[in-house]
Amino acid sequence: MEISALYEAFLRYPLAVTDSRAAVPGSLFFALKGARFDGNRFAAEALCKGSVMAVIDDPSYRKDERYVLVDNVLDSLQKLAVFHRKQMKARIIAVTGTNGKTTTKELIKACLSKRYHAAGTEGNLNNHIGVPLTLLRLKYNDETAVIEIGANHPQEITMLCNIADPDDGIITNIGRAHIEGFGSFEGVRKAKGELYDYLAGRRKTIFVNGNDPVLAQMAVSFPGNVFYYGDHRNTVVSGKVIKMDPFMSFDLFFPGKEILRVNTQITGRYNFDNFLAAACISTVFNVSQTDILQAFETYKPGNMRSQLLETQSNLVFLDSYNANPSSVGAAVASFVELPATCRVIILGEMLELGSHSVSEHKAILRLIDTCDVNHVFLVGPVFKKMKVSGKYSLFNDSDELAVYLREHPVAGSSILVKGSRLMALEKVVPFL
Repeated sequence: MEISALYEAFLRYPLAVTDSRAAVPGSLFFALKGARFDGNRFAAEALCKGSVMAVIDDPSYRKDERYVLVDNVLDSLQKLAVFHRKQMKARIIAVTGTNGKTTTKELIKACLSKRYHAAGTEGNLNNHIGVPLTLLRLKYNDETAVIEIGANHPQEITMLCNIADPDDGIITNIGRAHIEGFGSFEGVRKAKGELYDYLAGRRKTIFVNGNDPVLAQMAVSFPGNVFYYGDHRNTVVSGKVIKMDPFMSFDLFFPGKEILRVNTQITGRYNFDNFLAAACISTVFNVSQTDILQAFETYKPGNMRSQLLETQSNLVFLDSYNANPSSVGAAVASFVELPATCRVIILGEMLELGSHSVSEHKAILRLIDTCDVNHVFLVGPVFKKMKVSGKYSLFNDSDELAVYLREHPVAGSSILVKGSRLMALEKVVPFL
């Protein structure tokens, strides 16, 4: 089927799903293939649940006219998203970076929603499937859209930019993550820089953290519009953290305007640059300071990102959606500056570090050794192989730690929970 014909079907039934469990009446099902599944096998199930069409690429599963056969389902989904994006008027802001992508995206969207009909990535749909699905949710009356773009190998950001065709872009930061796929920090820098490269070729706009020497240097020769936040002579906005007790309060400085004091509902000093980024972009988009303030002060983090949970026994800082050496280091540094009588860290293994895995995990332990922390629970096979003593306890997985905590409860403590998503550290929270 030609993309134009598929698009006509999409206009009649504008809900694309890739999981048969999410199929509802009036949806279009795209039978994607993965390493451990074949969506063609679930096409019939999706149709039974109400999908009006199943896009498949295996002719053996075609039973009637509701099954639409294409050469490659993923390719058709992506091409459909590109076609749809071209029909939409929304100005698209692409957000990438090692850490803080989702929080920055949510803050930008919260601010822009005060002035515009604003759309954006839902959750963490930032890959070769998530970005197309996000684009297909755009409506013609959307004026802005904040699209999160992730990557774990070179040229992935370029590919996603070719799909989303952003007008503006921001790299939150460049850190040590996905080294297994990128090879080195320089590999990470080049990969994230693909966003700048794409926008440079079209003389578009970038927003740059002036506090980050790597990003500032990368932006020096950018041929389009460059707006800075943080410490830069041409800054749109800068600021200063006032306190962390435990929520962050900070001042924003807009050149020629009054200081804006912001009292947030979020923990973690590392989030400060995310707020600066959102303030910068929103100001360029002519969102008022009053609206920015309201958006910032009402924003509540979720989905295991910088969440503060007050249990019956402890104060839990839950930041376990993901982890890499840069984000773990920042989380530990922020955690230990908070006042506490007893500090405990539950740290899960960091994944996708390749040959650097052992050295990066040891570096984190050396950092913790310098901090005022009473006890550390380490979870994962890399940690399990290490020789530790004193304040460290080792566990194979979160299930094993959960059993231990149930039998040996921790009380009266401030607890940081940080680890990669696959460590599933949220399993231990009910025992804290």
